[in-house]
Amino acid sequence: MHLTYLSVIFFLFLLINFTTQDTSVISFQPSSISIVTGENKSVNIRLLKSDLTSPISLEFLYDGKLDNVHGYINSVPNITFTNETIDDRSQFITVTGRRQGHLVLTAQSSQINISSLVDFLLIDIARSHVLNIFIQIVGWIYFLAWSVSFYPQIILNFRRRSVIGLNFDFLSLNILGHTSYAVFNIVLYTSSKVQQQYFAQHPHGVLPVLLNDVSFIYELNFFQ
Repeated sequence: MHLTYLSVIFFLFLLINFTTQDTSVISFQPSSISIVTGENKSVNIRLLKSDLTSPISLEFLYDGKLDNVHGYINSVPNITFTNETIDDRSQFITVTGRRQGHLVLTAQSSQINISSLVDFLLIDIARSHVLNIFIQIVGWIYFLAWSVSFYPQIILNFRRRSVIGLNFDFLSLNILGHTSYAVFNIVLYTSSKVQQQYFAQHPHGVLPVLLNDVSFIYELNFFQ
């Protein structure tokens, strides 16, 4: 049961990722960053196009728009790749947080076709690092409290050497529910493509899945 449960989750994860693949022509490294207001962070942009015969200029889009309307970060200056040196295939930009929110930074160019589905940078701007740490602590406390709640019934069944009173309809529905919960958490936490779609629908939202949510999936799988 455990192997089947994990296999279904893994298969669905691969299916979602491979069916949304496009060809990248530029690469943001890293592809997602978290900063606080007033903080600067460098991001490397690498040109993946090999046949560079003329300079390629990039201008940046903020949530798909050329104008930096919301002002979550300072506007990023345009950059140009040339074929003079191999180092010019990689350039750094500086991202500076201005106000709390979420932003998808993409680029466009008149010389090459850049896909916003695969060539993008996810930016999460928070108020403070202290608040982020507090959220993590509360999440792990929740994870531990919910995990411990499963043990009393397991211990009782072990002592009685019986599962009398256990409703197998409930168990079946629980497996179905936890499988759906696992697919949601794993895909949203690990797939940058799905995260981009989420923030496109909820530009001012917060990613609802953290590491403790993904960890809890394995705890649930242990008790099934």
